[in-house]
Amino acid sequence: MKSRPPSEFDPVSTRVQTNGDSPRRPLRMAVDLSWLRPGGEAGGIKPFAFEYLRGLAALEADRLVLVYLTWSSSHAEVRLLARTQDELVCVRHTEAEYPVAPGYWRRNEQFIPIPPADLLLRLEVDLLYIPIGPPEFACPGIPTIVTIADLLHRDYPATLTWENNAMRETIFRYLITLCDRFQCISHHTANRLHQHFGVPLALTFCSYIPIHQRFESAGEVNLARLVAPPYFFYPANSWKHKNHETLLVAYHYYSAQSRTGPTWNLVLTGHDDERMRQIIGVAKNLGLQNRVHFLGHLPDDAFVRVWRQAGALIFPSLHEGFGIPLLEAMHFGVPILSSYEGSLSEIANNSALYADARDPVAWALAMNRLSTDETLRSDCIARGHQRLAQFSLADEIAEFRDVVVAVTAQRSFQHWHKGINADGWVEKIAILCLPASDGPLRLTLRLGVKSTAGRLEIFVGTTPFGSFDVHTGVITHIELEVNSWHRSLVLKVPEYSEEKRANYG
Repeated sequence: MKSRPPSEFDPVSTRVQTNGDSPRRPLRMAVDLSWLRPGGEAGGIKPFAFEYLRGLAALEADRLVLVYLTWSSSHAEVRLLARTQDELVCVRHTEAEYPVAPGYWRRNEQFIPIPPADLLLRLEVDLLYIPIGPPEFACPGIPTIVTIADLLHRDYPATLTWENNAMRETIFRYLITLCDRFQCISHHTANRLHQHFGVPLALTFCSYIPIHQRFESAGEVNLARLVAPPYFFYPANSWKHKNHETLLVAYHYYSAQSRTGPTWNLVLTGHDDERMRQIIGVAKNLGLQNRVHFLGHLPDDAFVRVWRQAGALIFPSLHEGFGIPLLEAMHFGVPILSSYEGSLSEIANNSALYADARDPVAWALAMNRLSTDETLRSDCIARGHQRLAQFSLADEIAEFRDVVVAVTAQRSFQHWHKGINADGWVEKIAILCLPASDGPLRLTLRLGVKSTAGRLEIFVGTTPFGSFDVHTGVITHIELEVNSWHRSLVLKVPEYSEEKRANYG
């Protein structure tokens, strides 16, 4: 079974109080899918998120309401995921593209193309979960769990553009200031997060991705372009770290040097984009167009057909946070040839044949060995079945549920704010995380206006506390007392404009 590092995480716990015998409402968890790309562009993180959310919803039933934050481009896909009691809020809008046609909105479905800074407070959520993308809607005082798939921009920066590297670095530095727990998809990822950013391992938890059973309900279809089995199979998007070029060079060497029998074809799947078309061009330049078959992004039923006819999974990736295809190969009884990189040896263990991902000759020799040695293939398949038995999606989701419940019950230990600039200027809406307290919390706000006088509205969560005049050149002190279970203080400048942006401090 999966080994886990000992936990030292023991923050101060302050539970939300209820009045008398009033019934407890369902836990409301916001799920930020506002950066989810449609189709297969997101790679394995999309089925991971969907399967975990389905499992969590089934486990908790009516004790949980999921509030999905969506993008108009993928809103329809998330809509299929939502249950009757769940809510959908489209918060990211692509021009001329609407999430739902007029007249077809469901109950509990909203379109907010310009969401306010205090959106999560208005939605009355207890927790924010970010499986994909940056923490754009994180709110001080609301506990946050984020999924960390990999540290690619630190481990292999050359595989990304400098703009992408800079963006990822900014996001990670922001995440570590506001997130309460980090869901890592392998211990390798948790260790890299700790080594690169100093995040304590006690704040991480490991969620493996044994989602291969989703194929059990999928049928089979006849592919428009059948490939004669057996063949090597590589399911991967065209990202540079997937190492397609090295694989094609290795396959060229394998097909040219094989002397012990007929060579296998090579089948690749993945999102059809410009870089994938460049990879197709490389295959043509190597004279492999009749031996290497690109099938694009496939639905599950067609994917099942490809898996069942595959002779071996070939996985030359330079960096992986998990490696979903490894478990899929074990599930379908397909032997594995894999690189050592990232988490791959953690997941496959002794069930795979390994080769150096940077050495095409070594890969060619390993391909020849696997395609010609039936005993080796049988041994890899048997070891794969044994290894697969160590993974359980139900157990992983149950552990994830336990973290969700624990983090929701605890006061966020990340004391941060948004809407207040480094020099004290206040934006239109500013939100502060309130610290834990054994009793009523007494606060003093010190406010001043540099030029034009104005007003400041104060809310405890979404409850109005008061509206106050703030005079030019005068320091105003506002004393307030809030109950210990309140988590967020909101300051609003009703007459805010960009011209007055620098006035409040």
